[in-house]
This record gives sequence, C-alpha cells and structure tokens, in this order.
Amino acid sequence: MRIRSIFVRNFRKLTEPLHITGLGDGMTVIAGDNEDGKSTLLAALRAALFLKHKITGAAVEELVPYGSKVRPELRLELEFAGQPYSLYKAFYQDPRAELVTPTGKLHGSAAEEELARLLRFESPQKGAPKSEHQGLCGLLWLTQGESFLNQAPAAQLQRDLQAALEAEVGSVLTGDLGRKLLSVFREQRDQNFTKTGRPSGDLAKAQERVAALRDKLSVLTRQRCEYEEKVDRLGALTASLRRLQADAALGHEQASLTVQEQALVALQQRELALRELQRQRELLGVQLADQQERQRQRQLLREQLRRDQADVELLAEQLSGLDRQRGEAQARWQDLEAELRKVRQQHEDTQAAVTALRRAGERERLERELTQLTERRQETLTKERQRAQLGESLARLLVDDKQLMRLRELAQKVRDSEVGLQAVATQLVIEHCQGGLQVNGQPAGEADAQQPLILTERTLVELPGQLRLWVTPGRTGVVEQRQQLQAHKAALRSQLDELGLADLAAAEAEHQLRSEHLQKQRELQGQLAKLCKEGLPALEAEIFRLDRKHKLLGEDASPLSVLRGEPLAQQLTAGEAELARSQQVVTELSGAVERRRREAMDAGEELAKRQGSLAAQQRSVAQLTARQEAESAQVSDEALVEATQDLQRRLAETAAQADQLAAEVAAAEPERLRLRVEQLRRAVAELHQQLQSTEHKAQELAIELRTLGQVALHAEYEETTAALAKAESELLHKQRQAAAIQVLYASLQAHDRRAREAYLLPLVRMMAPYVQAILPGCRLELDQDKLAIVGLQRGEQLEPFSALSIGTREQLAVIVRLAVADLFAQRGQSVPIVLDDALVYCDDERFDRMLEILRHSAHRHQILVLTCHERAFRQAAAPLIHLTNCRSAA
Repeated sequence: MRIRSIFVRNFRKLTEPLHITGLGDGMTVIAGDNEDGKSTLLAALRAALFLKHKITGAAVEELVPYGSKVRPELRLELEFAGQPYSLYKAFYQDPRAELVTPTGKLHGSAAEEELARLLRFESPQKGAPKSEHQGLCGLLWLTQGESFLNQAPAAQLQRDLQAALEAEVGSVLTGDLGRKLLSVFREQRDQNFTKTGRPSGDLAKAQERVAALRDKLSVLTRQRCEYEEKVDRLGALTASLRRLQADAALGHEQASLTVQEQALVALQQRELALRELQRQRELLGVQLADQQERQRQRQLLREQLRRDQADVELLAEQLSGLDRQRGEAQARWQDLEAELRKVRQQHEDTQAAVTALRRAGERERLERELTQLTERRQETLTKERQRAQLGESLARLLVDDKQLMRLRELAQKVRDSEVGLQAVATQLVIEHCQGGLQVNGQPAGEADAQQPLILTERTLVELPGQLRLWVTPGRTGVVEQRQQLQAHKAALRSQLDELGLADLAAAEAEHQLRSEHLQKQRELQGQLAKLCKEGLPALEAEIFRLDRKHKLLGEDASPLSVLRGEPLAQQLTAGEAELARSQQVVTELSGAVERRRREAMDAGEELAKRQGSLAAQQRSVAQLTARQEAESAQVSDEALVEATQDLQRRLAETAAQADQLAAEVAAAEPERLRLRVEQLRRAVAELHQQLQSTEHKAQELAIELRTLGQVALHAEYEETTAALAKAESELLHKQRQAAAIQVLYASLQAHDRRAREAYLLPLVRMMAPYVQAILPGCRLELDQDKLAIVGLQRGEQLEPFSALSIGTREQLAVIVRLAVADLFAQRGQSVPIVLDDALVYCDDERFDRMLEILRHSAHRHQILVLTCHERAFRQAAAPLIHLTNCRSAA
C-alpha cells in the first residue's frame, strides 16, 4: 500500500480543510509546529483505515472538534499493487464509507470489509480498534511518545510473521505436521498434568482412588484394634464392679458420716447462742457509750455557758471605749476637710491665672510661626514661578546632549568625507592667466586663478575665444566619495532644519544655553527642597491650621488684666511655681484628710464589728441557757448517772456468759469437725459415683460390642485390601503412560524451539545491518513466541530492553519495524512506515546514523516522518511539506 494524498476536515483540532498531496514512494517529511496537528493527522489516518464509519459513543465523540457538532470527513488516495484506490469516510452525522477500486465502488460495510482484506487486519466486535486490530500498520505506525515502548505484535500479525519466516526457511522444521504432532501430544499431556506439572484428569482420579482406599483401610485397621481394646476394657470393668459390690467400705463410711453430722448440729446450736450473746454485749456497749457521751456533753454545755457570759461582759466594756474613739476621729476628719476646701479654692484661682498666661504665650508663639511660614510661602511661590519660566524656556531649546552628539558626528563625517574627496580629486593648475578664466560657465576670480583647482566632478574650464577644456576626474572612488559627502551634508542639513538652526555653531550655543538653564533649574529645585520639603500644599495647610488656632485662642482668651505689666515669661514662671506649690499643699492636705477619714471609718467598722460580736455572744448565751434547761427538764443529772451504772452492770454479766460459751465452742474444735464431715461426705459421694460409672461403662461397652460385630468388620477389611491392590496396579500403569507422553512432548518441544531459532534467522539477518550501524558489535535478541524485543547482547552480557536508555530503546524499536517491513515487502505485502516525532531522544551522532538508515530504507518503503524539528531533517534530502501550506492550499 502507498498513500498518495490525505484530505482531513473537522477532525479534532483540524477544523479547517487540510489537503496533503505529492506523497511519493520514498521518504517524505511533514513538518509543523507544536499544536499544528501532526499527531492528529496520524490519528486521522488510523480512523480512516480502521475505524468503522457507524461507530457511536465516546469513540466518535473524540473525533468531533471540541465544542461543535460538525461532521468529521476524511479522504485518502491510496495505491495497492500499483492500482489506484480512493477511500472516503464521514462520521457522527450521516456517516458514510466509500471505497473506489479499479473494478468499481463499494459502500458502507462492504467497503470496510474490502479494506480489511487488503490490509489483512481484524476489526473488533465492538468499540474503537486498538493497535492489535490494525494489522501491520499497528506495528509500523509509531505514535508520538510511544516509540521507545516494547510492543509485541498482535496475534494475527504474529501468525503472518511466522508464515513469512516459514516461507524463508521452509516448512521442514516448523511445518503443519510438526505443529500437529506438538498439538496432539500437548493435549495428551494436558489430560494428565496441569500447567504447573501437577497430575490431572484420569491420572489424578486414579491417585485419588488409591488415596481414598488407603485411608479406608487405615480406618478399618484402627477400628479392629479399637474393637479388641474395648473387649479387654469390658472384662476389666466387670471385675472392678464385682470388687466394689463385695466390699463393705461404703456402709462403714456412711455410719461414720451420720455420727459426725449429729455432733456438728450440736456445735452449730452453741455457736448460734454465742453469736446472740455477742450481739447483746455490743448493743449494751453502744447504749453505755451514748449515756457517757450525753453526760460529757452536758458538762461541756455548762462550761461553754460560763465562758460566753464572761465574754459578754468584756465586750460591753470595750464598746464604750470604741465609741469615744470614733467620735474624736470624726471631729478631726471634719476640721481637715474644711481646710482642704479652702486650699483647693486658692489652687483653682492660681490655675485660672496660669491658664490665661499660657494662652497669651501660645498666641504670641502662633503669631511668630505664622509670620515665618508666610514668608516661606512667598519665597516658595517666587521660586516656583522662576522654575516654571525656566521650564518654558527649556521646552523651546531642543538641542540636548544626544542631539548635539548626533550633529557633531554628522559634521565630523562631512569633514572626513571632504578630506577623502580631496584626496582622490583631480588638481588642475593654470599659470600665466590674465583674467577671463571661467569654470563651468562662471568667471573664476583672481584669487582662484592663483590657487590650484580641486575638481571632484566633470568640469568645464575655458578661456572665451581661446580654449575649452573638459576635465573628468577618474581616480578610483571619487564618485562614491562625492555621493557620501552629499549624503552626509544632506543628513546634517536635515537635522539642523528639524531643530530650526542655521549651523553647528548655533546648535552649540543653544546647547550651552540649555545646559545653563538646566543648572539653574536644579539649583532652584534644591532651594525649593530646603524651603519646603513637605511641598507647597502641605505648607498652605499648615498656615491655615495655625491661623485657625490663633483665631480660636483670640476668641477664648481671658482678659489681659492678669498680665500686671510684667514680662509674660516672668509672670508665667512665677504663676507656674505658685501653682506647683498650691498643688503640693492640696496633695498633702488630701492625704491627711484621707488618713483621718480612714481612721474614722476604721473606728466605726471596729465598733460595728464589736457590736455584732456582742449580739452574737448574747444570742449564744440565750441558746445555751435554753438548751440546758430543756435537757434538765427531760432527764435530771441523778437519773442520768443511775442509768449509766445499770448499763455497766448488765454489760459485765453478758460479757461473762459470752466468754464461758466461747470457751465451750473452742474446746469442741469446730473447724476440725467440719473438715471431717466434709471429707466423709466426699468419700461417700465418690464411692457412689465410682459404682454408678463402672456399671454405666460396662453397659455401654457391651451394647457397642454387640453393634460392631467381629465378622462384618473382618469381611469389610478383606474387601478393601483387595480393592486397594487393584487400584495401585491401575495407577502404576497410568503413571508410566503419562511419563512416556511427557518425555515425548518435551522432546518435540525442544525440537520445536530449535526450529524456531532457525526460522528467526531471516529476521535477525535483516536487523543486523541496522543494529551494526548504530551499535557496532551488538546483537538484538527477540522472543521466539511473541516476537518482541528481549534485550541487547553486548559481548557475553545480555542487557534487558527495559534497562536500556530511552534513546537506545527508541532507535531499536524503529530498527525492528524496518526489518519487519523488509520481511513483509519480500512477500509482496508492504504498508507505509509512519513516524510521529520518533527520534526525539537521539543525540546528534545517533540521529545522523538513524537518518542514513531511513534514507537507505526509503529505497524499498514509503516513509512518512511527522516532526516539529524541521531543521534537523533538512539534511535528509527528502521532500518537505509544511502543514501550514497545506491549509492555505486547501
């Protein structure tokens, strides 16, 4: 297949028509900048050839330009076996497929089926096609960013490759008969073994039957042993039961238990009586303690009442003295407060006078500041006017340093040109001429006649009526020098006219004047900065603020009668001293008044506190007296003493009885008796349990032995032994047969591996020149089954493909595809090789080698290189197509 032209419209980012023509048989470079749509062009080729026109869903949505609902259209002009074909496809809206062949037109699915037959690919059942559905194109068309990936060929392409390789080396090693034999023995091996080598099928079933029979025989053997063991155990249990029934130990133990239990009952009755006496003694002890506490509380109450009555008398005496002290403190406090009010009035009068003096002083200061600021404002305005006048003058003076430098350079060029022109000019010397000499029709003066004529252009020199002489300067460069001089003069004149000046001297004078004005302007700027750093608006605002403050002081000022004819500063100093002294007196008196006030308050608080204490003590005395009277009315002191003595007598009697009973209980050894009863009870229970357990076990064994039966168990054991021998014989036969099949399959597989190594040789031979061109002395290893790259053999070391650099992997991937293309081309099946920026990771030397390989391969294949590195492919000596030109052409 060859691609002759490509037309794309409304496909992803290629919304405008794109028409690429002139695609020849060799290598063609299609160049474009980033985002120009090179990768989109490759996607369009894949869609046109491999995507079904009626596809729906996300696959077709990806073809439509973003944000639009237009119809993607593709047209390819192709060539198969030298015959022209034309393919047209449209997607999304009104989808269409049309293939024009040498024999007619095909539409829809028929066109796509014919295209699949020509390109030998299989379309997927549903969805978008992947690389494995694109036949040889899926391997030879490299998308940007995927050139260094190790992609194995698709299944159909692997079959085509194997067919091509077998056609090269013949079918003796890997023909149909060899593959059929290998397939037959693989199936037989798979019937007996899994992929991991474990037995399966009939062999596994035979092993499972032998294992099951062995397990059953083991169970029967164990059951026979258990039967015999149970017969022995039944005999032992029967003998033990006879011994237990004949022995009188159980009756003896039962009689001893009865005697000990009666003794334990009598002991428990005495213990119950002892606990009752102990409870009565504890109760009497509590009652006695309550009576004694009541007597003690009554004695404490009498003592507390005596102390409180004494405190009441003492507090009454103290209250009398505190009341006198409070009266004296209040009197002193009131005297000091009256004196403080008088001193404060004097201080306020002095403060008013000092405030008036301060206002007058502030007014004088403001007047001085206003005068100074007004003068600064006036001077600033004068300087500002001068600066403005200088600015206007500077605006009229146009010759600055740059322009003057330009004029000087032009004048110097004019002078240099004049000197150069004179150096190459023709000199004409005329002597003994008595007037009448004319130069170019104009009379030459007497002075001119005494000097040599310098001629730089064709000139007529004549003596009217006597001589006409044409002089043409002929030295090398005179014309150029003259033209250069005229150009420099014209440039100088143009510059002077633009500035409105007559000559360079006028420009120098104007520049000097401009410099003087600039110096004056900088001086004025410095003076203004000193006069008014904050700026004129800020100065105006400050004058307005001070004037307003001055007016407010004038309105609020106190009468000037306070000045008393003395200087204001002296009056203010004296007034402030008097104010400070009066303030000190006020402060001292205020402290004294505060101290007297606190003394009076403390005395009052102490008096109130003592009065409260007296009232509390009086209430306590009244409460204690009432409580004493109430308790005496309830129980007299004599009755309380008698009740206490009676409780003490009863407590002593109860304690004596309890001690006597406790001695009797201890003599009976209660713990030892309880332990003996418990031991006898356990012994009787164990004897009962042992007898019942022996009888129960003997009955169970007898029933189980009758159920099993010795004859049936022996017959089943013999049958299982015979079946196991037969199953083991069958298993041995199957194992030998499976081993033979496995050995034969391994031999055929080894033979097939050697055959595959032989038929890979054509592909390896085709890759070898390419590999040697970029990696001398190395060899590329391929996977025999998947036909993918395994690694690179460098001497004795095999480097895995994944361990190589991205650039080397990229170059090897391109080389393998070129070799595969060569192999298929020999069989008459050829498709274009499309590389989308496939050599971006090459260094300069490798890139040159890969470019040479592509040029060599282009003699046999059509190669389309999509790249944004146009400069790198200029040396490829291949046609170069710009995508932008294809758009404009469309």
